Order: sequence, then structure tokens, then C-alpha cells
Amino acid sequence: MYKNNKFLDYLFIRKEDSNKGTYGKTIIIGGSINYPGSIVIASSAALKCGVGYVCLGVTKSVYNRVACVNPEIIYEVFEDDNFYDEKVLTKCLKYSSILFGNGIVDSKKEEALDFLLSNYKGKLIIDAGGLDALKNIGLNKLKESSAKIVLTPHLKEFEINVTNKHAIDLKDKCYILAKEYNIVIDLKDHESIITDGVNSYLINNGNAGLAKAGSGDMLAGMIASFIAYMDCSLLDAVSMSHFLMNEACKLVSKLKSYSLHSITASDVIDTIGIVIRRYERGI
Repeated sequence: MYKNNKFLDYLFIRKEDSNKGTYGKTIIIGGSINYPGSIVIASSAALKCGVGYVCLGVTKSVYNRVACVNPEIIYEVFEDDNFYDEKVLTKCLKYSSILFGNGIVDSKKEEALDFLLSNYKGKLIIDAGGLDALKNIGLNKLKESSAKIVLTPHLKEFEINVTNKHAIDLKDKCYILAKEYNIVIDLKDHESIITDGVNSYLINNGNAGLAKAGSGDMLAGMIASFIAYMDCSLLDAVSMSHFLMNEACKLVSKLKSYSLHSITASDVIDTIGIVIRRYERGI
């Protein structure tokens, strides 16, 4: 178990001769009428973490709610108002990373995730409603996939959607499943474990200001951004995201003198750039 932050060694300043194509493309597939904010938060966080393109894959009804909230975002729209549209999903396969599941309650989410697991060969994060879809199609689908996969459950999601039963020690189960399915698991808690089943990080700089809806969406967006272009392992990119988010939350409290009761994900996203600059190499 690594307790240091050697993953920050990969956080370099941008090269002068680079362009937006140098830094990959991520697409965030999710949202619903009841939860449109989840993908806005995730995409806002992704924009702050350096990926060249951020796209939202949304149904038509959600597009009408979120379009141009962030003018830098591009869109893939599921016209029939469900996520199982092979024409649109096929377009998603070109992206460097895919984040699937934030705000999804669609009845076709299982079919959409199954399509991605069967056809995508890039880096796939499964979060929130995507974890529920994964439970329904079965974890063995992970073994059959050519994608490089990250699961981002909090403790209750891990118990319900990943282990599918009460585990005496969920953290021990985390290592076992990561190794068995050849995936990275980010088990979110006040002390979070990120593991690929062989190597692991303990991220223990958590902050109670993050104990609020939207924090998981923010983290997932950060991960989607970093893994799209960083030349490091999934384990290191996920751990970096988690560490930087926690540091950004602490900075909000310090700079704005906010109570931890009052901090929102949007506040934290506004400080991500300051924290990245603090740790990036080559300045």
C-alpha cells in the first residue's frame, strides 16, 4: 500500500508546441431529467484537468436543459431519448476515455453499457448509475472487455452493486475483485483506497467538505480528463485525481473562509487549476 503521492510525478506543465489534439478527448455519457446537474459537474471538472476535448453524450431532452451551460463542451445527442442507440454509441468509441453512468436512470442503460464493454478498447470509467447497470449485466462482462476499466463506487455502492452481498471487510474485497477482473477500483471513503489488485494507494487527505452530492461526479470528471491524455497507469491517474480534488476542497475553505458545511462541488472545481499549478512539474 503506497501512502506517498508519487503519482504527482506525472503532472507536467503543458508543452509549448502542443495543441488540443495532443491532450485527448473524453466523453461523459449520462444525465437525466431529474439529474442533469451530475453531467454538468463532471464536465466542468474535466475541463479544468487538461483534456483537449470534453463531450457530453446526452439524450435529447437533457440536451435541451444543459446545452451551453459550459460553452467549451461539445455534444453527442441520443435523439430517441434513450442511451441504447448504436449509431451514437459507435461515435463514442473514438474517444480516448469514456465516463459512463453519472445521473443515468434510463431503462436502456444496461444495453448501452454492454455495447461499450463489448466494443470499446479505450479507458472506461463506470460510475453512479453505471454501477447499477453493471450489476444487472454481470461482473463477468468485465473479463470479456478489451477496455481498460475503472470503477468508482463509494462504500454502499460497492456493497450493493459490485460485491452484490454484505461483505465483512469491503476493503479486502476491493483488492480481490480488482485483481480478479483486471480493473482499477477507487473505493471512496474518508480514507479512499485505489487499487489494481497488485498495487494500491491510500488517499488519506480527505475533507468533510466533500460530504455532499456532486463530489463523486466531480471526481469522475477529473479521472476521465487525466486518463485521456496522461502517460501513466490508470492507478496513478485515478490516485492523482482523488488527491488533487481533496486538496482543492481544503483550498476553498482556506481562501474563502468557508465553513465545511457550505462548500459545494462547484466551489471546489473553481480551485482545481490553482492546485494543479501548485504541484505540476517544470514551472
